[in-house]
Amino acid sequence: MKKFLSIVAISLLLVLSTACGNETGILAMEDSSYVNTIVRSAEFPIYESIEHLAENATDILRVEILDERVEVINTWIPPQNEYEDTGMDMSDVYFVFTVHRVRVQEVFQGNAQVGDIIEVMQHGGETDEVRIVFTDKVSFEEGDDLVLFLHSWINMDGVASLANPLQSAYRFTTANDDARLRNLNDELESLNSKNDLTLTLNDLSWISQER
Repeated sequence: MKKFLSIVAISLLLVLSTACGNETGILAMEDSSYVNTIVRSAEFPIYESIEHLAENATDILRVEILDERVEVINTWIPPQNEYEDTGMDMSDVYFVFTVHRVRVQEVFQGNAQVGDIIEVMQHGGETDEVRIVFTDKVSFEEGDDLVLFLHSWINMDGVASLANPLQSAYRFTTANDDARLRNLNDELESLNSKNDLTLTLNDLSWISQER
């Protein structure tokens, strides 16, 4: 019950603060038969180029999507000194995340190893008590062969999130993966149709050489 109350409290806080201060990030109760459904859109950095995106990612990996689950997690990091102390205690605030387990197939940037199993977190998901819907959440399917631009979590080993949900996920096609058909100018398919960046095999080759 404590976790449920914390989720609803923080969700309502987000609704009120967003509605009052930022019309572009509107939160609203969705018309749904599901109890306690909350729709949220988030703000995130937009990168002007693949180079800029790569500079701001800790890890760039080719992965296979294995499965997913929903967890309610407290992500608060206690302040280590007086400069980090904001006076807010978030130790009892929980958020709903969808957790994707992925297997690393190729490393273009970062410290992961081929064969590692890591977890990629996205805000939102459905529990027995509440459903949090993020309008920009990226949909992954089991078996997807993807390149992801990630930010590693400093407080959880083997856990990362997308650099942003708009520009950070790309799908390999059969042509991309077939050496006989491979061309460095081949483009990977973005999982977000609103993405204005183009990722090519040549970009991945350049990123690997910069490691």
